Amino acid sequence: MDSSPNVGKYSSLAIRTGFLSWKLGIAYIDETNHALKYYSYSCTILGCNALIETIDSSLNPARHASLKFDSGGTPHIAYQGSCGANCSRLKYASYSGSGGNCGAGSSAGKWQCDQIDGVAVNNYGLYASLDLNGSNRPRIAYYDGWNGDLRYAWDCAGSSCGNCGPNNAWQCDVLDATGNVGLFPSLHIDKGGSDNPRIAYYDSTNGKLKLAGLPGTIGNCGPSIFSLKFWQCDNIDNMGAGLSGYAGVSLAIDKGGMPVIAYMDASEEQSPVKLKVARKFSMPEKGNCGPLNFWDCRTVDGGGSTIDEGSFAALAFAANGKGIIAYYEEDSYYNGNLKIATTWDKLFLPLILK
Repeated sequence: MDSSPNVGKYSSLAIRTGFLSWKLGIAYIDETNHALKYYSYSCTILGCNALIETIDSSLNPARHASLKFDSGGTPHIAYQGSCGANCSRLKYASYSGSGGNCGAGSSAGKWQCDQIDGVAVNNYGLYASLDLNGSNRPRIAYYDGWNGDLRYAWDCAGSSCGNCGPNNAWQCDVLDATGNVGLFPSLHIDKGGSDNPRIAYYDSTNGKLKLAGLPGTIGNCGPSIFSLKFWQCDNIDNMGAGLSGYAGVSLAIDKGGMPVIAYMDASEEQSPVKLKVARKFSMPEKGNCGPLNFWDCRTVDGGGSTIDEGSFAALAFAANGKGIIAYYEEDSYYNGNLKIATTWDKLFLPLILK
């Protein structure tokens, strides 16, 4: 797709289908030029067209792109970039068509790039995970590596209504600050009017897979309002403490509307690292993990005695409900493989009653 030197890191893919049209987009980092780039491939009944655009070249380093299409097919990208020595920031880019402040070449001015959250420290705004609500407003979960916190930014769709972003039109909140938490966040926004966020993430201090959300009642985390907290942060399963690199946490919603998380389990020191899946049930005490055993946590790929499974896990569900996980496998000789795990298609014999 792009053969320039050292491009393609932190890639994020989105696909949109419309009436007699189809579009694929990939946001990724050009590490040679310290730039955020975007590849698009669009097809209509008149033919197909491919385009590579440089969106933001004022980054050193640039990391962790996260791409989503809105209901009209407009691309939105969250990413992390440097703003000088000992300074890092969370940024957000969206396609504007004209009047924007970024883009290069024929795409100059066609993108709007904004700093959402940034401070004069390193490792801020990492592992950005973007989703859009039912009104196409952006929401971003990210990691504050300086303080070790899970943070959440949302566009409140009004001038000076928040505490961050251009004209303070965004609200940036600390959701979980209990140790070194918030790594590898994976965000999903419920559609259909509720717009409730759910974030799967890693607690490095306690070695836990955690899930944050809005329960609709009083919670145990997030910002305090009159000494009350309205987010709920729960331990789901063990992952192992102090994991480095990219342990792989990926949240998706199944056909029944229940959260499912793919993740790496390195909690047993004498056992190989596993790829696991946690699935929430609708009734308590039916599973083996999570609060009140509401969750079922099971191994998908246990590997062999010298295999590490589950890095860079990415989970999605097809329209027919079939689950698919792409992930990375590494053996003791540092040989790496790309692997795919899928759920079985179930076939049933007919039952005929006379």
